[in-house]
Amino acid sequence: MRIFLDIGAHNGHTVEAVADMDFDQIFSFEPMPEQFAELERRFGYLPNVTLLPFGLSNETGKRSLYGSNNNLEASVYPTGATVDESFVTRCDFVSASEWFAANLADEDTVYAKINCEGSEVDILNDLVESGEIWKIHSVTVCFDVQNIPGQEHREWETRQAMDDIGFNVGRWHLFGAAVGDTHRDRILDWLAS
Repeated sequence: MRIFLDIGAHNGHTVEAVADMDFDQIFSFEPMPEQFAELERRFGYLPNVTLLPFGLSNETGKRSLYGSNNNLEASVYPTGATVDESFVTRCDFVSASEWFAANLADEDTVYAKINCEGSEVDILNDLVESGEIWKIHSVTVCFDVQNIPGQEHREWETRQAMDDIGFNVGRWHLFGAAVGDTHRDRILDWLAS
């Protein structure tokens, strides 16, 4: 199967960009209730889209999400300079490696977009340590962890961990934060590469 994973779906800019592409299944992960409700309203009727009301992480359980800002972004890290840390929501998270093991087959062709306001490194390291990362054909990552004071080094450590196992730049791409037409263009450029 040809599968797309939208990890950190937010309000659905990526789902909107890929919904009419040739994917057998699109899985959209969003732990924040307000954003998930928007995803359900906009995409709940699409037969090839599965909306999941939880985030992926390096462990399963409830975690606090801190924030929201003008873009309704939230992070598992309270030290993010761009979110209002006084707004806290307890959300469900599932271990990325466990979800991959239970839901993806080795023969699937998997594309993933990861934009998680800092927890992208938790997800990627969990996938590297478990070996489940090899189920991903290509991934685009927004390393928001570089904006979290005291956590910046984790971007480079995660990149090194991927490189150490041979999951290098040929399989992953940097993705800047963007919305609207620019977001769709970046997704299309990545998928075309």
